[in-house]
Amino acid sequence: MLTLPGIALLVLGLFMSSEASSAAGPGYAFIACDVDTSEITSYNAAGEPVWVYAEVKPIDAWAMPDGAVLAAYLPSPRTGNRGGVRLIAADKRTLFDYPYADEIMSCQPLANGHILVNECDAGRITEIDRKGNALRSFDLLAKGMGHKTARLIRLTPQGTVLVGECYSHKLREYDFNGKLLKEWDLPMAYSASRLANGNTLISGYKPAQVVEIDPAGKSVWTLTAADLPPELNIGSFCESTRLPGGNTLVACASRSSKPGPRAVFLEVSPDKRVVWKQMESSRTRETTSLKPIASP
Repeated sequence: MLTLPGIALLVLGLFMSSEASSAAGPGYAFIACDVDTSEITSYNAAGEPVWVYAEVKPIDAWAMPDGAVLAAYLPSPRTGNRGGVRLIAADKRTLFDYPYADEIMSCQPLANGHILVNECDAGRITEIDRKGNALRSFDLLAKGMGHKTARLIRLTPQGTVLVGECYSHKLREYDFNGKLLKEWDLPMAYSASRLANGNTLISGYKPAQVVEIDPAGKSVWTLTAADLPPELNIGSFCESTRLPGGNTLVACASRSSKPGPRAVFLEVSPDKRVVWKQMESSRTRETTSLKPIASP
């Protein structure tokens, strides 16, 4: 089953270059969210911010085909100390908002118009409709760990769900009956996606790493902080995305005890060369979600 974001990436592959200089920007638009600055930001192909929304504490965000943005947000005073999922119009009107007495760590728009939600404290993955009705759900093996249960969730083309059960140090794949289909060991597994070649791309929060694993369980590609220039001052990795040209886009949760500039976003080639990056010089960020946006 191909989701709207999956279609968007296929379209993106028709026009984006696999290489982009840091000076010129990545060559494609993208969306990022940051739980420390409480900002969802859309950037143009030059890497310049063109839209900022700061009414929630976002941890996962998606650019929708009609220009709206879907976001999962954590409890904060901005939302009455409740987590939830919100659909935001391009003019920043709230189109849909469903709050929870929970940490909603992740969401994903589905092709049928519904939304997949990670109810972290409840230890449950739920599909809801645009009225907030729960249509189906299943419990996670890490249920009962509260805040430490899970981070990002992603639907696969096979209709299964990948869950980064971060503090269990597992990436797990479930069907919608809650049956565990497969699991992979990775310290602080944060996010994952199923690639077109059948492999699974997994990000680890700390130590910062991205691993591509084939169906047999063999690691075929890795990226760690040690593979990158030390001046990038890598703290942690969150979401990673394999771009159609073969490069990998990585969100850097740039909290670090080291002084000086640090990377916020990276695009890395298969030979681990940094082809584009965005640095920050002063404030610390926790950039958790990072995705390219297809051209309309």
